[in-house]
Amino acid sequence: WESIEHEVLPYHWSNSNKLFQDFIYLDGIYERHLCLLADRLNAIHKTSFSIRYWRILVGPWLKKFLVIFYDRYLSITSAIKTRKVSNAWLPIWNSSDFIPIDYANFQTWVTEDEYNHYLYGWLIKNLEGISYEIKGNIPCVLPKNLRHSSQSLGLFKNVIRNLLEFYFRLVPEYWKKVVFASSYLSSWELIKLQVSLGQAPNPCTPRVILKNERIDKDLREKLVFPEKGDQFESLITKIIPIQIPKIYLEGYEIFRQKSIKYFPKKTKIIYTTNALYANEGFKFWAAERLESSGKLIVGQHGGTYGSALWSDNESHEIKVSDKYFTWGWNDKNEPKLIPVPAAPLIKTKGEIIP
Repeated sequence: WESIEHEVLPYHWSNSNKLFQDFIYLDGIYERHLCLLADRLNAIHKTSFSIRYWRILVGPWLKKFLVIFYDRYLSITSAIKTRKVSNAWLPIWNSSDFIPIDYANFQTWVTEDEYNHYLYGWLIKNLEGISYEIKGNIPCVLPKNLRHSSQSLGLFKNVIRNLLEFYFRLVPEYWKKVVFASSYLSSWELIKLQVSLGQAPNPCTPRVILKNERIDKDLREKLVFPEKGDQFESLITKIIPIQIPKIYLEGYEIFRQKSIKYFPKKTKIIYTTNALYANEGFKFWAAERLESSGKLIVGQHGGTYGSALWSDNESHEIKVSDKYFTWGWNDKNEPKLIPVPAAPLIKTKGEIIP
């Protein structure tokens, strides 16, 4: 850029007060659209699950997508207000190529230029203010699909994991009433804890792999919302049906049945730290277990929890849990919180000298 005459658009969130106000604004939009999405998905899939169920399933994607999309929206509207952008060139896009498979796929895409180019282009097309030209000679580079984590484990570790999963399926349900997923405990510490609770020792939970389903345009056309609110909310009602990951729409029923099949049927207590985001098999299973008699305990897994002015992850985890284990902090206004020692500190036993 040094050799080209240019100007960098000022960043809209360099002002921390605006950032906080926008967080409050987006949180309100999230809660409204989560309710709308839950109603529509229940109707499409012929289910009657609660808001909590859909919050666990689709909530992490919806909240992160709203924040990402609003950031891009503010950039484009700010550029429009300057009146300094005379024209934009956009490639020929097939929207179906930019629909993520699941949350992990989306989380990878938001860091890639190709996906962001698509979002910015979509906004330019749907907002008046920047003229554009569709250029057929501009290569449309597609974002990469995420490989399943099992493909990167290596042959030996993958065989061991497959054997453990097979063993766990053979264990009677009586010994699987408490299930740990992404506990932040070492395999050995987790096994000791499970045995002390009278549960079957197992250091890992089942993996459920999603087939990359074809886009069903007719199905997505059923995901319609009333256009209410301001300009941004109007755009949200248009883009959610063409951006919601396939796993919550086209692949929903197949993946749901797989999760029910691979995970325990009568678990009473589920404990996790961070399996509530990219572990779709766990999310599908846990959300359904909680609709009946299961209880969810979530443990803190990161910094700034309990001390930051706001935290989307902290808020989400507390809302979906029955009890929430913190790393020592408390809040008298939140009865779910239980201060406990941080699990990652177990590995430091004998290494910290007072």
